[in-house]
Amino acid sequence: NKNLKHIQPNNDLYADTDLNTPGSLYFSSGTTGVPKGITQTPRNLLAPSFDLGEEYGFTADDVHMGIMPSYHTALAAHSIWPCFVLGGKLVLFERFHRTTFWKDLS
Repeated sequence: NKNLKHIQPNNDLYADTDLNTPGSLYFSSGTTGVPKGITQTPRNLLAPSFDLGEEYGFTADDVHMGIMPSYHTALAAHSIWPCFVLGGKLVLFERFHRTTFWKDLS
């Protein structure tokens, strides 16, 4: 896009941040039913990705099937982030279909 070529990143924008600096806010209604914000740091998001990769033996050769709802943190925590940190591939599906799951898997 020709309009984007003049945009330059501001290298000072994140100068005072690190892996422990809150960078995202997830919401959960938990057991109370009242939504509350939960701050996440990069370390919070990345650490489980490495753990999952080690536990399940994920490698850069794996292809993950993104069938969980994207509004839920499970898709990010169990598919998107592990793929990013381990170099795998992620195929996002518009929606889960139980009748085509096995065909889609192959």
